[in-house]
Amino acid sequence: MTHPMLPEAHLKHLDSMPLVVRPPQEQPWWLSIVCACRSAFQQTALVVGSGDGAKFYRFLFAKKTPHQAVFCELKRLQEPSHVQLLPESGSGVATEFIA
Repeated sequence: MTHPMLPEAHLKHLDSMPLVVRPPQEQPWWLSIVCACRSAFQQTALVVGSGDGAKFYRFLFAKKTPHQAVFCELKRLQEPSHVQLLPESGSGVATEFIA
């Protein structure tokens, strides 16, 4: 079965139409670093803001081409009752958050 060809006028009209190209989005300065070092960000939660307005995001995955990183916002279950100190870094990690 053959398909009918478009008339020449329709082909010229299609050729004259501009292509729809999504404008490039400005990427945050840190995105290429996260993508390049994505294995170092496994099991990482990032904080944006401070105080009561702070939001926490868990790193899920990233890819290098094109640069893209995916995070999941964490919701606080309750005020942290304890902070676990990691011996190698000495930094405090709140452990009472859920994705």
